[in-house]
Amino acid sequence: MKQIGIGLHNYHETHGMFPLEAIWTRPPSGGPASNFTWITMILPHLDQAGLYNEINFDKPIFGQNTAAPANKPIRGTTIPALICPSSRDVSANTHGFSITCYAGAEGWDWWDRGSEVYGGVFTLGKGRRMKDISDGTSNTIAVGEVRSDGLQRQPGSTHYNGGTGVARGDNGVMRTALVATGVHPTIAANTGRTIKGPLLRADAGSGSVSATQAAGWWGAWANPYCYKPTYVSHYAMNNDWPGASSPHVGGAHFLMADGAVKFISDGISIGGSGGPPDDSLGRYGNVWHALHTVRGHSAEVIVGGADFE
Repeated sequence: MKQIGIGLHNYHETHGMFPLEAIWTRPPSGGPASNFTWITMILPHLDQAGLYNEINFDKPIFGQNTAAPANKPIRGTTIPALICPSSRDVSANTHGFSITCYAGAEGWDWWDRGSEVYGGVFTLGKGRRMKDISDGTSNTIAVGEVRSDGLQRQPGSTHYNGGTGVARGDNGVMRTALVATGVHPTIAANTGRTIKGPLLRADAGSGSVSATQAAGWWGAWANPYCYKPTYVSHYAMNNDWPGASSPHVGGAHFLMADGAVKFISDGISIGGSGGPPDDSLGRYGNVWHALHTVRGHSAEVIVGGADFE
């Protein structure tokens, strides 16, 4: 995670911003999507300059191969630094994708958030600059751990009960490292705030897949499921697959936007003091979500009145 932090900071120094959560752009003709993840953009800083140089960023990443004589799909190139040593080995069935145990923090949810200020470092469609993180880079999570096989809520549990998730087993959800495989089709089709167009499936336009196929994350890439390398904070830690999770007892590791790596307990407050738990603005003691906002709402406070702005 420390190396990922160095990569993100070097990218920012070069480009004046952190990488987008994914590059979904496509030719004006409506051809195949590109679907490069934020991880793809920092490959040179993960000792993967050779792989980075083999990628043609003018074409979709899904159908590209490495150079001869290897001539293997780039989307399946395993990068050891992206796999937590404690994670479950799921390599037997990843649908041909390489995976990662480290996902970008989107903020509250998956939606294209336009001008809203309380999203995360990797909110869909938003290019974040260091100066956008007015909460302070040491107070804002950029990347968090996600299990290689995902979790699911226990029956009767809510999505804000941290530390209560159970393994999904062979029907898990994994994060793909290099290819943005998709989001919920409803979200993919409604991106009018910043992206101005639908998100397409990574293999759109290839084989029997329509060139306008929405970026749904099931179908051919299901059981187990493939999802892009991000997570959301309206799920408590170690609760269900859309949120952060790890195989470590009691919490997970997180990369702060300043490059520091911290272990955070899955018992961190999710609110409920004077208002509902799991508040989308970080109010009522929801410290968990407050750590995921780049620019806190005026009402974003923790118990005792300590303001996160």
